[in-house]
Amino acid sequence: MAFVFLHLQKCAGGTINALLRSSFPDDRFSKRTIAGHIDWKDNNGKDDQIICGHVTAREIAHNIGNTRVFTVLREPEARLLSHFYFLKSHTIDSLKKYNVELLFRIKSMSLYEFLCDREVDNWLRDFYVWNLDPDFKRGKTPPDLNRASKFLESCELVGITEELEAFVEALFKALNLPLPTDIPRVHSLEGRSKNASFDPVEIRSPTDEERALIDEYIQNDRVLYNLAKTKAPKARSNTGLIDEMKALLKRYIGPA
Repeated sequence: MAFVFLHLQKCAGGTINALLRSSFPDDRFSKRTIAGHIDWKDNNGKDDQIICGHVTAREIAHNIGNTRVFTVLREPEARLLSHFYFLKSHTIDSLKKYNVELLFRIKSMSLYEFLCDREVDNWLRDFYVWNLDPDFKRGKTPPDLNRASKFLESCELVGITEELEAFVEALFKALNLPLPTDIPRVHSLEGRSKNASFDPVEIRSPTDEERALIDEYIQNDRVLYNLAKTKAPKARSNTGLIDEMKALLKRYIGPA
């Protein structure tokens, strides 16, 4: 059975992709475009293929049959701000390979200008909703929160970036893989700062006006993120482990 890691941008997808690629041979993976999307025309079509990239629920519904789907969501405001600063941290030369005019415009935008831009709005408003709605078709079928929620509920495993270690553990157990000894933080600003394509950016807190615009952008995405939180595997604390051991001792030995 094929499996998909649905990589929502700035939701630890680079990290998960790196971990999976260290665990499987390259020919198991579907080919990706330079921007990390799946090249469906060159899709290998194998039952055991691994699809790991910027995939939408609609693409899964129309291009893959029997599949297991895993994904991770990030707190929506943090995701949006991370996306903005990530794009701005690219050098002009590194943006040329994508050949997307909007990326060059974003490079010179303030956060307020970014949030007020019509093309950005069309791309990033309700970002989780339109990515997770299997019936969404841009310009024809508007994104629907209920459909996106049902799709998220149907995923085999959903995590949140705040509990990434717990998600990785659950994912590798589900795939019958040995747990990784280290979790790299791929594509973080700190990690990219040593890259030749990195342009330093000044990060600041949003103003009240900017935060109000952000809240409009992400109000529906918050619903999906809160749903993901209820489904996400949680890291076991030391206290939890101690309580678990006490329960086992009581069960097999009797009360102290």
